[in-house]
Amino acid sequence: MMVDGAHLGMNAQQALEAVLGGKQSTEAEEAPMDDAAFAAYIRAEPQGEPADYAEAARHAAHYLLRYLEAHPDQQYWPLSNQYDWDGIRANKVDFSDEAARQPYLLHEGVWDHVETAYPALRTVGLTGFMAGWAFNAARKVRGWSPLQWGHGLPAVETTSMESTIC
Repeated sequence: MMVDGAHLGMNAQQALEAVLGGKQSTEAEEAPMDDAAFAAYIRAEPQGEPADYAEAARHAAHYLLRYLEAHPDQQYWPLSNQYDWDGIRANKVDFSDEAARQPYLLHEGVWDHVETAYPALRTVGLTGFMAGWAFNAARKVRGWSPLQWGHGLPAVETTSMESTIC
């Protein structure tokens, strides 16, 4: 099982460094947060533009949390839309054409709904890892288990014989 560290109370920068085998801090100020501190960190209202990687991911987690609190019925939805990729490839569908790809939509994801509810999220500039971390951070604050990569999270989507890093 591969997850992103949000469930351990790591901010996005710490989680990315751990995944990539980078700097591992032992200092108290960089230690993972306990549940209460992590919830306060995510719930804090974003102020202005994010200053760095961790803050951009926190902004996204904040908006995802607000959305999921208003729509708890969507807790089992994937983060991103799930499509029938075999059908899209077999029929040479132009994926940039929303109307053409609609028949291949298997399950709606939460992300488009969150962006509609909170347009500020569109300007944050997230990587797939940041979006997945933000989703799992919001899920942690709600008391829900994290989703694994490849199960609706955009950083690594697995197809039948290949892995694509987005």
